[in-house]
Amino acid sequence: MNKEPQRSNVTGLASLLAPASGASALWRDDDLGALLRHQLGTTVPGDSATFDQVLTAGRGDVESLNRVKEFAKSARVDADSGIPPAVCHVLYYAAIAAARTLHGATLTRLDDATLARGFDWAISLPWIGEPLRGLIRRAAESIAR
Repeated sequence: MNKEPQRSNVTGLASLLAPASGASALWRDDDLGALLRHQLGTTVPGDSATFDQVLTAGRGDVESLNRVKEFAKSARVDADSGIPPAVCHVLYYAAIAAARTLHGATLTRLDDATLARGFDWAISLPWIGEPLRGLIRRAAESIAR
């Protein structure tokens, strides 16, 4: 039996812990879906409604939707948030989609081409369920291409 301590591949371990843009690749689709559903059931910071209520149940005014968008931006860059970047991106685009389709409001300075790419990306994810997918799809369809 070898009694020397094992040496780990430091680079490999660091890549597991780094909050890189590809960090969501570490998660399976069913895990991302479960994390998104969990997040949708939690209360939006600074609001009395859940993410799901604000985004899809008509309880979100523009101010609440902006809180969702800002939460998603903040959580995406906060390694301690525990929320995979892909889930943060979905929440971000969903907030913009809801503001656009439900209130005719703009929450971002992103141009339509960039929004269309983001909406299309979100719609393509197999782990996003209805009614969130439908909300984002309606926003994507509203963009003149």
